[in-house]
Amino acid sequence: MNYFDTVDGILADERGWVMFPVEDPELLDGHIKNIHLASINPRQIRGNHYHQHKIEFIYIFGGKVEVVIRDVEADQVVTHDYVDCYKPMLLVARPNISHAIKNISDKPVYLLDYGTEGYDPKNPDVIVDILIKE
Repeated sequence: MNYFDTVDGILADERGWVMFPVEDPELLDGHIKNIHLASINPRQIRGNHYHQHKIEFIYIFGGKVEVVIRDVEADQVVTHDYVDCYKPMLLVARPNISHAIKNISDKPVYLLDYGTEGYDPKNPDVIVDILIKE
């Protein structure tokens, strides 16, 4: 199973790049319940968790990152990579796939994230699983 890959359909020229991460059918059929944008400051970590129900699509861009992905059910790390995300890369975290992203750049890195479940602060579907230690 591929968890981390390049993004198809990026348009780039001298001004930079543009991508279209979500298309109308995905929005109209109700599969996407939450879209958010986050930053990771240098030497900081996001993730270190998994979801039991949500499928999370995470576009990572803006610099170099360390990514660790673990299959919780198999109790096995399936990916531990250092990736240059100056152009967006896509991480797909299916249920019970733990994920952590550390910014190893000297400037912020960004995440554009969308998922199949909305965020409920009373029942967040986030189970802590430390993959990258501070």
